[in-house]
Amino acid sequence: MRARTSKNENMITKAAKSIALVSLGLWTGLRATPVCAEGLGGEQRLATDTVIFADVVDPTVEVITWTGYAVNQVGGLVAASVYVYDPNGAFLGLFPDASVITPTAGRPGPYALVLETGVDAPPVLAWDVAVVDTSVGGGVEKLGRVFSYDWSFNAQSYTEALNGSFYAVVPGGAPGITAVIEMRVEGFAGFEYHINSNSTGVDGVYAGRSVPAAGNTVTFAHPLYLSPPELATYSTITPVVTNPRVTSGYLGCNEVVPQQSTLTFIFDSNVDTTYQIMCDLNGDGFYNLVEPEDLFLVGQAVVGENRVDWNGTNPGGAVIPVGTYDCSVALSAGEFHFIAYDVETIYPGMRLFRVRPNLDSVPLNMFWNDNLVQSTDIRMPNNQFGVETSGPNGLSSGAYAAATTANANARAWGNFQATSKGNDSFLDTFVWVERAVSSEFQIIVRPLGDSDGDRVPDHVERCELGTNPNNPDTDTDTIDDFVESNGGTRVNTDGNGQIDALDTDSDDDTVLDALEGNVQTDADGSPDFRDTDDDQDTIPTATEELDGVTYGHDVNTNGRRNRVDTDSDGDGKLDAVELRGDLDGDGIPNYLDPVELDPNGDLDGDGLTNTNETTIGTFFDNPDSDGDGINDYVETNGGTAINTDGNGPIDARDTDSDDDTVPDATEGGTINTDGTDSPNWRDPDDDNDSIPTATEVADGTVHGPNVDGDTNPNYLDTDSDADTLPDQTEGTGDGDNDGVPNYLDPDLTPGDSDGDGLLDTVEASIGTNPNNPDSDGDSINDYIETDGGTAVNTDGTGEIDAWDSDSDDDTVPDATEGSVNNSDNDPTKDWRDPDDDNDTIPTAVEVSDGTTHGANVDNDASPNYLDTDSDADTIPDITDGTGDSDGDNIPNYLDPEAPNADTDGDGLDDDDETTLGTDPRDPDTDGDGVQDGPELAGGDPVAFDPTIDTDPKDADTDDDGIADGEEIGPGTDGVTTNPRNSDTDGDGIVDGVETSAPGVPGGTSDSGVAYSGTGPGFVADADPNTHTNPTDPDTDDGTVPDGVEDVDHNGRIDPGERDPNNPADDVPPSDLDGDGVPDSSDNCPNEANSEQADLDGDSVGDVCDVDVNGDGFKDDVVAFGGGCRCVRAPEASLPGLVILLLGMLVRRRR
Repeated sequence: MRARTSKNENMITKAAKSIALVSLGLWTGLRATPVCAEGLGGEQRLATDTVIFADVVDPTVEVITWTGYAVNQVGGLVAASVYVYDPNGAFLGLFPDASVITPTAGRPGPYALVLETGVDAPPVLAWDVAVVDTSVGGGVEKLGRVFSYDWSFNAQSYTEALNGSFYAVVPGGAPGITAVIEMRVEGFAGFEYHINSNSTGVDGVYAGRSVPAAGNTVTFAHPLYLSPPELATYSTITPVVTNPRVTSGYLGCNEVVPQQSTLTFIFDSNVDTTYQIMCDLNGDGFYNLVEPEDLFLVGQAVVGENRVDWNGTNPGGAVIPVGTYDCSVALSAGEFHFIAYDVETIYPGMRLFRVRPNLDSVPLNMFWNDNLVQSTDIRMPNNQFGVETSGPNGLSSGAYAAATTANANARAWGNFQATSKGNDSFLDTFVWVERAVSSEFQIIVRPLGDSDGDRVPDHVERCELGTNPNNPDTDTDTIDDFVESNGGTRVNTDGNGQIDALDTDSDDDTVLDALEGNVQTDADGSPDFRDTDDDQDTIPTATEELDGVTYGHDVNTNGRRNRVDTDSDGDGKLDAVELRGDLDGDGIPNYLDPVELDPNGDLDGDGLTNTNETTIGTFFDNPDSDGDGINDYVETNGGTAINTDGNGPIDARDTDSDDDTVPDATEGGTINTDGTDSPNWRDPDDDNDSIPTATEVADGTVHGPNVDGDTNPNYLDTDSDADTLPDQTEGTGDGDNDGVPNYLDPDLTPGDSDGDGLLDTVEASIGTNPNNPDSDGDSINDYIETDGGTAVNTDGTGEIDAWDSDSDDDTVPDATEGSVNNSDNDPTKDWRDPDDDNDTIPTAVEVSDGTTHGANVDNDASPNYLDTDSDADTIPDITDGTGDSDGDNIPNYLDPEAPNADTDGDGLDDDDETTLGTDPRDPDTDGDGVQDGPELAGGDPVAFDPTIDTDPKDADTDDDGIADGEEIGPGTDGVTTNPRNSDTDGDGIVDGVETSAPGVPGGTSDSGVAYSGTGPGFVADADPNTHTNPTDPDTDDGTVPDGVEDVDHNGRIDPGERDPNNPADDVPPSDLDGDGVPDSSDNCPNEANSEQADLDGDSVGDVCDVDVNGDGFKDDVVAFGGGCRCVRAPEASLPGLVILLLGMLVRRRR
């Protein structure tokens, strides 16, 4: 933040100069005991908005002591007072400097000390709070009892730095379980600044990231002690995250449309802790907590199920690109976020450690992302900038005893001045004690779209409705999804579990929505497809439809179905008035009975009473209910429900009463062809020839409905084929197997006129000559060429084989190839085989080449097209192929003089490749990016020499994890290495580990030749995100080889190792003071101190430390525990106190 004017500093200076002139009488009420700033450095003035807490465990023997001094705004030295409240909030009083505060009886817990504020309440220069056990002689201070949730300092300078540790008590996963994080700082400086922490970082969407202070807030949650807390358990419950998943909408999709829909992340936790939801948005395979390219959501998880809503944007509100992303959930027990508020400098830096129950410190990996504030960064005293992010693996705090080094083992920024990225910012640094990561799951980010143009967004159709986003009318009822969903909601009119947009009868009134449509018959506010009483006559639509089955759906024949007709019977009375009663007891509901008081009437005049028709199921208002031309009276035999065919409706409602496929209207009401039994409309065998009419009609569709051409169709003709044999005698058999039933076949004699094994009828159907056993004259019988009666066409062109003299189109006539020859013994005879010798050179090509170079080049018993080594050069034609290696216009397979071929063009002859075992058809047998020939260019082309060659059958000759081709040229890693030496630069680290190569798998070549890859002894890089140069033994040119810095050669900086990419840690050991301790680790490099004693643990050895005890003062006072105590006796003189305070005022940071 911006510094105050120099007036304040001038006031302090003036006050310091005038202290010696102050009358001692003014100070007689002050206790002459020096005070100190709790080991945090004498210049760290405590701001008055700090609330200090003191843990009291036993109020019967423990007291709280307070001491504090300040310089007021006019330069005067004043005592500081505190308001004290007990754990229940009861006010105990205002206590001045040098007070002993007695706790409330029977009330243990944290007591709050609130600094007095006001015009005359400046920052407290020197202060001390302690809990003292008075039951021990002289009183014993209780360590680890003093804390604040928000330490606020007003240093009034950018250069006065704080060095020390704060100990945060963080939740361990359950009530009463707590872990402790030590925040160890060196060079912590700001004009006015705050120290606080919580489990998630800044409030809101930027949790876990550093942000400008303007517009952002922080909720502090962790008590920060000045010593290891006495009351912490120093433990955590190991977190377990299970059942990670996402849901969106009613149907639980895994998709989100940014800013339009909500996706809910769901997971189960066994502890109350911090969650981290991570999605790999940039597709690099890593969940990066500190890069803006990935999604990182932080919050508090509770035991049981947790649900976190997300709108598809990053914390800054930017829309996530469309795509499918892998995600995971992590639970971090003991997560700690230090939010540095307005801290301009931490240099050489801050380190974070977990404190174990035995008070050992374990280094933690620190994480941060300063992306939003990095632009304001400045160079630190070491001329470096503070690192923008910690990287995906964090920055390790290193060994506790190691020197604090900015950017190497410490989080650092600033240069002890007013500007830096810490100015007016919240800089978040976070760690955790234990962490569990869930299994992966996927989310889909989709664009806002309406693929089918139905005005319902696709994501609503997929995730809310379950409709088809590519079909505007999912249930195909002619009413689009938008209408049926009221614009995108789950409307379910009939409550049957299926929404209207998926229900073809939305109101369950038995009338399909497609029939009712989006119309509104009765103007009651509900369209018919959602209205169970379409005409609002109080008779449900379903009832009117059911009645219609019996009495007709349009009783008054006005073109409107009863369900949409308010006067269905046309009698002038509304259905709503008539209803479904039956005044005349004729079985017809009143609303459908135009003559409500005539039970015996015959409305349609068909000879049947209305009551009778209602009983048997005919229409009382239609004399011919089925419209077949036969009166209902006739079809019911005067009023009986007759069903001749025994299926479906009765005759009076059946248009084919005898089910003989001839409509009753055709057969007529009185015609009786055979004159022996029932009329034709009730007779299933109209001509009484024992062949059912339905059979004769069906046969007639194939062989003709009137075979003999007389006046009667077959089904009314007793001799349908006019062969003088009655149909009843001939029957439906097929005596000559010609496919024509006997009763329709005047010629029953079967035959094979040409004796080729195929019936004439078969030949007629497939097109061969029934009078010639070899239709195409190729000496192969038609029976063979048709596979016993099938129209086979081998070459797929022109005629079928039985009419094709060259069935396989190989230019060799079938007559020449013969019907039984099979030269290559494959499943296909030569006359149907386009490659008779199976050498992969088509017979037609070999015959054509033979016209130029001779049909039998080697003059053996076989022509070229039947010879697998046509030129007798011992190289099979299949290997020689049709190329022309020597350019003499003779294809290799016909040229015995052709040089040995190099089929794959890799520089090795095929026979050499056969000797080597490489693949002559694949120029790079092992697929390593180097052709087989060049791999052996160093020596004998038929022998692998490991001293000068690479192995053409081993993709990674030196087994360093990098393919030979990648090593020879600057491939994807941009480096050229030696493919015959696994450690090109000889630094002890394998090339593949230095470049983070994953290893090369073995496999097979194009023709199935096996090759090997990286050997099993290769161990991949343990940290693929960092690399060293495999051609430079000292990548960082720091004088120490990479292999010495990375002791175990695994590619990762492990505890105790140096960074091969950081020259700063390579300085060769020197020992200026000759005490046997290298200067790089010597806490006093210019003064011999082989024992390295360091009482206050500030990394400055006692022999060169002007403040050995670390109490913030030169060595006349000593700080320890929860406060400080003077070495000299309490009755020391007041002048001594004044001199001490003067020293404090003018003292500056060393």
